[in-house]
Amino acid sequence: MSTASTADTSRKRPTGESVGIPPRRISFPHGELNRYFCGNNPFASHAVSLLSGVFPEGERFFMDSVKHYRQQITDPVLQAKVSGFIGQEALHGREHDRLNDQLRTLGIPVGYAERAVRIGLWPLRRLSPLMQLACTTVMEDFTAALAESLLRNPEFQAQVHPANRGIWLWHCVEELEHKSVAFRVYKQVGGTDRRRRVAVGLVLAALLPTFAVALACMLAREGSLFKRGMYKEGFGLIFGRYGLMNRVPKIFKHSLKDGFHPEQHDTRALEEAWRQALFGEQGSLTAHMA
Repeated sequence: MSTASTADTSRKRPTGESVGIPPRRISFPHGELNRYFCGNNPFASHAVSLLSGVFPEGERFFMDSVKHYRQQITDPVLQAKVSGFIGQEALHGREHDRLNDQLRTLGIPVGYAERAVRIGLWPLRRLSPLMQLACTTVMEDFTAALAESLLRNPEFQAQVHPANRGIWLWHCVEELEHKSVAFRVYKQVGGTDRRRRVAVGLVLAALLPTFAVALACMLAREGSLFKRGMYKEGFGLIFGRYGLMNRVPKIFKHSLKDGFHPEQHDTRALEEAWRQALFGEQGSLTAHMA
C-alpha cells in the first residue's frame, strides 16, 4: 500500500472524539476549596470526598477489565469507543488524584477511602476476566445513574462549593457519554444477563462494607462521627428528595432486567445540554481545557 493510501486509511479510522467519547484534557484549580464543601455539612462533604477517593483505583479497574478484551474487538467503531472510554477514565483518575491531594491538605482523611477501594477490589481482581468485566458493567451502570441524578439536580449542585462543582459536572457528562462501552464489549465477548446479576451481588458484597467503614473512619478521625445534629441535614443532602442519590435507585433498577442495554435509557439530550453549558463557546469549563 502506498504512503498516500495508508494516510487516507488512517484519516478515515474513527477516533474517540469522532464517535462521541472525546477525552477532554482539563485541569481544575482546587486551591479555593472549603473543608465542608457540600452544604457546609461534614457528613455530606465526607461522603462526596469518599467518592473522589475511590474513583482513581476504580477507574483503573474499569480500564483493565476492558483492555483485557481489546484485541478481540474487530468493529472499528467499538474500537474507537474503547479508546475514548480509556482516555476519559484515565483523565478522571488523574483529576481525582489531584483533588484528593487537595482534600488531604484541608485535613480530610481521604486515604481511608483509597484504602477501602483497594481492599474491596482485591477479591474482584481475582475473578475470571469475564466476571471482572461483568462487575465493571454493573459499576458503570451505577456511576451513570449517579451522574444523571446529579446533572438533573440543580438543588444539589447549588449546595456544592463552586471550586469543587466543576470536576463533578465534567465527570458526570463523560460518564454518560461512555456508559455503554464496557457493556458493548461484554456482550461481544459472550457476557450474559445471568453473569451480570451474579456480578451485582459480588460488587455489593465487596464494596459496600468497606466504603461504609471508610466513611465512619473519616468522620471519626475529625471527631464528627457522634455529632448527631449533622446527620439529618447530611442524609438529606445525599439521600433526600433533592439529594445526590435521589434518582439513582429508579434509574439503576432497570439495569437488572433481562435484555437490558444502557442505551435504552436515552440521555443524549441531557448530555448535549451540559456539553454546551460546560464546554461550549461560553462554557463554564472552557477556560480549564487544554
